[in-house]
Amino acid sequence: MLSNYENKSISAGLNDKQQAFVQEYVRTNNATQSAITAGYSKKTAKEIGYQLINNPLVKEAIDTVRHDHDLFMQAQFRCGAVEAYDALISIVRDPDANQQHKVSAAKDILDRAGYKATIKTENSVEVSYNDQAFKLDAKLQDAFNALDEQRGTEQDIINAD
Repeated sequence: MLSNYENKSISAGLNDKQQAFVQEYVRTNNATQSAITAGYSKKTAKEIGYQLINNPLVKEAIDTVRHDHDLFMQAQFRCGAVEAYDALISIVRDPDANQQHKVSAAKDILDRAGYKATIKTENSVEVSYNDQAFKLDAKLQDAFNALDEQRGTEQDIINAD
């Protein structure tokens, strides 16, 4: 079963079997099986499937459903990304959290923001994790401000669609 994005009308001009074919083809990418599932004869399913994927209206409907599915999935990943970010930032800012966990969370956030977080130590240099956590928190804040700006731009693009 596919998501709610499919519930809208796929394309004007398609009959019920063609619409069912489009839904199944987007899910399986198998024209023969999609034709059978849509209600076409098993004997002619291979030929019908070939004809359907070459039909301009069906092609357009497949492209539309795939595009809608891509937008739906992007929105889902954005929601998940916000939750993941919130979880990681709560670790970084938790005063009771293990310093190693804080640094690991900070590295993950920076890495996904396009920064490669590295903490290098040498035998002769002692590193204070509190100082490093403070520096990473400042870098994180800059990265998150940039991400918030990008998120706003992406939301404007989505709303424009």
